[in-house]
Amino acid sequence: MPLLAQAATLSLTPGTATLAEGDTVTLAVRVESSDQQVNAVSARLSIPDNFSVVSLSKENSVINFWTTEPEYSNGEVSFEGVILNPGYQGAGRTALTMTLKAKSPGDGNVSFVSGSVLANDGNGSEVLKGMSGATLHVGVAATQIPPSTALPTSPQKAAPGQLFTISSPTFPDQTMWYATTTGTFVFGAPKNATATRILLDQSQNGEPSVTYSSPLSQKRVSALPEGISYLHVQYKENGSWGPVESYKIQIDLTPPLPFAVIFPKGASGFEPTPVIAFNATDTLSGIDHYTMQIDGKAPLDVSAEEAAKTFTLPAQSPGPHTIVVTAFDRAGNSTLGEAGFFVAGVSGIVINYLALGLLIALVLLGALFLGYLLWRRFKHLLIDVTKETGEAESVLHKSFTLLKKDIHSHADKLERAKKTRALTTEETDFLTQFEQELSEAEHIIEDKLEDIPAP
Repeated sequence: MPLLAQAATLSLTPGTATLAEGDTVTLAVRVESSDQQVNAVSARLSIPDNFSVVSLSKENSVINFWTTEPEYSNGEVSFEGVILNPGYQGAGRTALTMTLKAKSPGDGNVSFVSGSVLANDGNGSEVLKGMSGATLHVGVAATQIPPSTALPTSPQKAAPGQLFTISSPTFPDQTMWYATTTGTFVFGAPKNATATRILLDQSQNGEPSVTYSSPLSQKRVSALPEGISYLHVQYKENGSWGPVESYKIQIDLTPPLPFAVIFPKGASGFEPTPVIAFNATDTLSGIDHYTMQIDGKAPLDVSAEEAAKTFTLPAQSPGPHTIVVTAFDRAGNSTLGEAGFFVAGVSGIVINYLALGLLIALVLLGALFLGYLLWRRFKHLLIDVTKETGEAESVLHKSFTLLKKDIHSHADKLERAKKTRALTTEETDFLTQFEQELSEAEHIIEDKLEDIPAP
């Protein structure tokens, strides 16, 4: 029995992530098998000490039947499941999704302790060739500055009578969306500022209410909410509060909603350029673009406008294929949609027509051979009939000649007897009629023999 090439891998997506203490990260355990169908997956993963497991999700898993439910115990996540017939073959599907929370600063590795991927070959052959984990970097969490406490920075003074400006290295563009809840804001305090009021809310016209006894030049804020927020800043100058400056912040941490990749004209057929359709939805920032990857090859960018209509795939070779469409919202969050399709080759049709042609040729050859045999049979029969007819004709001629000779002999005897005695009436009648009747009989025989066709 030929050995199967080991062609499956287990991996974590994303492979790296940077987050702050208290933040969460979602990792997907992916199984990939490009060369053959697989029907069983199992793994044990080690979780670093500075992380806790928030949840384990089987949603959208390639596994249909769980022989061991996903669980977290003694610092390890483990699972085992079966993919029902015909199994799975493709560039990668999610087996399990796990959400982790950073408990303390530091680097941690989520690694595979063990893993297994079995081929759907009737023997359960092991085909796992590699496993890759994820590296997580955790920084110190940002803290809110308590009231009346200034940051230890040198404030950038604004000219008297001028409005100050607010900027943010974390959120540099107020029209953009971001996927982080912690940020730093910088603002230049007026020259004569003696106090600061700040407020973070969801109103564009909010009035600052949290007072600091010193003129702040920057502030680091954590636990920013999703959606659109505004940071309002106000300074006190010469005993009175000045104008309010506001800065817009747009945060989206939620990936697009799950979506399906469909084939309006069917997922299997002879068309090498199948038509697909997909349309993801994001309730906050909206869909920015998609990437489309077929069989693990280089991804193709697709705009949201292009995806609003049906999309024709590039020409594909005959056989099974897997397409992975990733929807990205304007904050960079993403959701995968995956589907399989099959392009039937023309070789099957050629083989069918060839088989039909061979069958017709065999039938014709058989008919010709049968006709040849019948012709030979008829020819031999005709030869035999002709031969027998000739023999019969010869025998008939000889017999008639002998009969004629015998009759003439009797007639001669009567003629000789006539010279010595008187003939009876019967003998006289015989001599009178036999010549005429014998001549007529000879003519009749000759005519009948002429009716027999010549060979």
